[in-house]
Amino acid sequence: MSKAILLIGMTGQGKSTYLKKLIDKSGRKAIIYDVNNEHNQGRHLPDFNEFLNRVTKVKGSLIAFEEATIFFSSKSSDKQMRELLIRKRHTNNLIILLFHSIRTIPIDIFDFVNYYVLFKTNDREAYLKTKYKDSQILEDYFTLKNKPNHSYIVRKTM
Repeated sequence: MSKAILLIGMTGQGKSTYLKKLIDKSGRKAIIYDVNNEHNQGRHLPDFNEFLNRVTKVKGSLIAFEEATIFFSSKSSDKQMRELLIRKRHTNNLIILLFHSIRTIPIDIFDFVNYYVLFKTNDREAYLKTKYKDSQILEDYFTLKNKPNHSYIVRKTM
């Protein structure tokens, strides 16, 4: 089954651990583009555009992007990432995007994902109240604010 999931949280809250559990439970071949080299075990990271071209042809895999913010910062990779999210139904891929904060996620990306997993973030409340006024993610942010570290909320978006 094809899905797209956002994992959102500041460093040290459990995003990578959660990703590892998703990989284990999925039973799919995992393809991870990891700019921090946590999952690549020292292997050289391919050029991002080359990587995206390759994974858009892959079917039935789990494709994860650590530090997903950088993939939406340039026009060329932004377009390719959106295409990958749109085509997930046709490729039967599970796509997981990891972000450190809510504010760095392009707001329309929520239209392309099935779930988000929100951990604590260091987002500025005033900014979130403006950008995400009356939204579920804002409510979830405030729910987690006073919870212990490593707490999270899983929310269906579509």
